[in-house]
Amino acid sequence: MSNEIMKQRVQQALNEELAHIHTTSRERDQLYENAIGGKVMKHKMKTGLVLALVLVLVSAVAVAAVLLSQQEIVEQVAVPMALENDTGVVANQDYSPEQLAHLIQTLDENGFTLEENNTLMQVLKSGQGYNEEETIMEICRQAFGGNYGTWTLEQQDWFEKLLADIGFNEEYTPNLPGEGNMTYEQAEAYAFAALKAEFGDALDPADRDSYILDRGFWRGSEDSPAYWYFNLFPKDIMLGTYSVSFEDADPDETLEVEGSVPEWTKPYNADDLLSAFTRIHDPIYREIPADALRRLHDMLADAKMDPDSISYPDTMGYAVTGYPEPAENDISREEAIAAAKAALGNPRAACSSAILTEYEGKRTWLVGLTVYIRMGTPDEIRVASVDSVTGQVESIREMTNDDSENMPYIAEAAYTSLREGLLKEADYARLAAEAILAEHPGLDLLNENEYEVKVFGRDQRMVWFTTRSLQHGNASARVSRDGKVSDITVDSEGINPDNLYSRFWNIYGFYSVEDGEWESWDQDVWVQLKLAMDPLEPTTIAAKLQKMGQYPAEDSVRIDHRRAQEIALGQVNCRWADVNTCILIDAIPHPVWKIRVIDDSAANPVFEVDAETGEILNVDLYRTEYTPDYVLYSLEKNWRKVLLDEEGVIPLAKYAITYKYGDLELDIPEIEVDNPELYEAHVDGLTARFTALKDGDPDYEVELDKGGFVLRCEEIR
Repeated sequence: MSNEIMKQRVQQALNEELAHIHTTSRERDQLYENAIGGKVMKHKMKTGLVLALVLVLVSAVAVAAVLLSQQEIVEQVAVPMALENDTGVVANQDYSPEQLAHLIQTLDENGFTLEENNTLMQVLKSGQGYNEEETIMEICRQAFGGNYGTWTLEQQDWFEKLLADIGFNEEYTPNLPGEGNMTYEQAEAYAFAALKAEFGDALDPADRDSYILDRGFWRGSEDSPAYWYFNLFPKDIMLGTYSVSFEDADPDETLEVEGSVPEWTKPYNADDLLSAFTRIHDPIYREIPADALRRLHDMLADAKMDPDSISYPDTMGYAVTGYPEPAENDISREEAIAAAKAALGNPRAACSSAILTEYEGKRTWLVGLTVYIRMGTPDEIRVASVDSVTGQVESIREMTNDDSENMPYIAEAAYTSLREGLLKEADYARLAAEAILAEHPGLDLLNENEYEVKVFGRDQRMVWFTTRSLQHGNASARVSRDGKVSDITVDSEGINPDNLYSRFWNIYGFYSVEDGEWESWDQDVWVQLKLAMDPLEPTTIAAKLQKMGQYPAEDSVRIDHRRAQEIALGQVNCRWADVNTCILIDAIPHPVWKIRVIDDSAANPVFEVDAETGEILNVDLYRTEYTPDYVLYSLEKNWRKVLLDEEGVIPLAKYAITYKYGDLELDIPEIEVDNPELYEAHVDGLTARFTALKDGDPDYEVELDKGGFVLRCEEIR
């Protein structure tokens, strides 16, 4: 099941009252033209052709235009475009800006106009493309009404087959009840009876005014048992969430019933109210309806407020901000949005929300403006405050890490006032630096030339000071909302052979590949690492391998890093495959590209590709949990020989047994032959024998050659 579907099943409500922003057909055409970077040309016809067409039309007056349904647009337009994107070595998972513009224009031409605050329209306005599955899912939400779990079983099954057709799902298994299965009506009746039996008459599962019913019939494969699930998500914050699931073939033995029954008593706790509210109306993904904000405001009026609570600024903000109906002298929503956009002056900005607020007698439109910079990611969010009478834009604020996602819904003056005095990102960094300096004098952590400062989290912040120099290491601390500093860590040692690699990691990050290109740690950095390591005397296996390795410049070989990645990807039969690391290592007779590929398997293949001939020399397996990093940046013949010399036969034997006999799909797939409580180990030269101490477990025997490579690996029962 796709991640998107799983997300939809846990979202607790649907927004049925999105405010509408209407655009003319000319404005929409202009939007499509801007998105693809030019004007769509309309060719002129000669007079004779026009006359012929008129005659044809006159003779066919009774024939109505045939429009496509949204489902047909997905099948006939969206899916073919997705398949066209997969002609390369690696499947493309995103529509280009031009493809997205064409798809949305097709929807519009067939009568399905998306509102501006729809995610696809916001992305289109920003000139970006979007993920194929997310795009198709959004069209289906518009077509079928709501999220995946609210669709009919036939619609869900159609969508699952669609994802398999375009390669997002590995295979398709029909998920419709058939002969021998319960009918939907039988399953629903069974589920509702179970809910009533557990929670009594106070819960009416069929109450569609109070609950959203999310349900489905699911089997992972043809050999897997089929399950029914039914979830009730509340539309009202006073109600709880309930779920039922059971196996179709044996419902009584597999029945699971869960529920969260809220115990609301007046006066309500403000934190609890806001928490329940945001579970239903997530301010990040969809605009919150004005009437829902009004109800929250009214309920918070008499609620218990805790000034020391993390949520206090937001709960109080909703309590003091009113959400009135527009008055006769108020400008319209459309006028407020137009004023905000004009003041921002960014043609790529799209409206994500627009709410009329009132605070201390002043009425203001709050307009959220979103700009997508990277593929499908809202990178810039501005909130404009527009006077509801004059239309004057009084302020435009950019959301930062210090701001709450509730900012677009709380009157600007109230929001600013309530958050005064709270620590800002710079405050967290300063407090952390001062506390670290008190324990480790001499560190200039706030010097931008020496350290990069990163602050993570919201109220409890983790502050990282990442070194820009090999001469010192990282420092970090945790800072609470009240300014208390804890968990201080500092790498204060001087440079040595065993921390050199981590210092490079601190400066350059992980030596990964993004979209086929190196990140900041490219081949030249490996050359620098080797030069820095040469005069040192390492003691660890990893450092010894770094010193042993030679990392030539890319221009010294015939096959560059792009072509090497294509060769490795060509060996992997997986739509999702992508290169993770790519490193050039000197070898005889030719240098070798060491490339790790991420695919849909638990253990990723690591290829050694001849940098002159393109021949695949070796394929190893790597899994982060129990495979050392040096597998990625050293030749296999080197790391096996060093590991054998340093630690003997058992570690290499354990790798061999795990990769051959372990269930790699498990979180912990190792067969712990090196655990003396589970196995008795006996080593004879280059052969290791592991005798199980538990009845029923197999014994193992592994024989290595002098280079540490496996000659024989056997399970003995």
